[in-house]
Amino acid sequence: MIFCSVENGIISIGFRKITSFVRTIFPDIEVCHVTPSNLYSRIDAFVNFGNTKNDMSNNDIKAVASYLAKADMICFSSMTPFADLTKKLLKNIHEINKNIFTVWGGIHPSVYPEDAIKSVDAICIGEGESAFKEFILAYKNGNDYLNTRNFWFNNKNNVIKNSFRKLQQPNVMENFPYPLYAENEMIYKKKQGFVPLTNDEYISLTGISYHTILAIGCPLSVLIVPILFFQKTIHFIENFDILPLIILLVKLNRF
Repeated sequence: MIFCSVENGIISIGFRKITSFVRTIFPDIEVCHVTPSNLYSRIDAFVNFGNTKNDMSNNDIKAVASYLAKADMICFSSMTPFADLTKKLLKNIHEINKNIFTVWGGIHPSVYPEDAIKSVDAICIGEGESAFKEFILAYKNGNDYLNTRNFWFNNKNNVIKNSFRKLQQPNVMENFPYPLYAENEMIYKKKQGFVPLTNDEYISLTGISYHTILAIGCPLSVLIVPILFFQKTIHFIENFDILPLIILLVKLNRF
């Protein structure tokens, strides 16, 4: 199983949350990053006038797809600016491996599920941790997974739209692992393919900072905020102890 983020960098907070969580169930999942541009690159900012490059050459798309197609399941995460690139990758992956199961999560499937579901076997909408756990355990054990809430399924061109789960409560979220950080990640490099993510690459793509999240949702009912399908809810992780996280980061020696 491979998880792949398609974004203009590797901050990918939601992606890091879900991959860290899934590794508590399946420690051997592969985590990959496809970065058509670098949000922190001064060169990109100058050459592209601050615009995000959200596409890749056909050769790069084929190289990425060839690597990802080796999996039995590929789980993409991307925002809408990278939706078209994600679709191109999926098209090439399906051409190489017709039996691969494809899942798409992140902001784009949540705000435009009718578009995303056309390209994959399943999309995850809204909060993904508990939903993905329910889905993947049923899938791996050969049980019926088509009624998993927070998921839509494209089952032989018949779209199954399941309802939402109840929002995850603070006492549940407090037991989630910290977002994945510098732990056996791969990144696609032009003319090199997927290579391990090094210290220098990490700093180049994120700056000297650690990005995390302490709250999920939004207290406002405004359409400009896409999180969780505009549910008028915000829930915080209570009693968040940051000291163990700082100790973990120091031990990893990323800087």
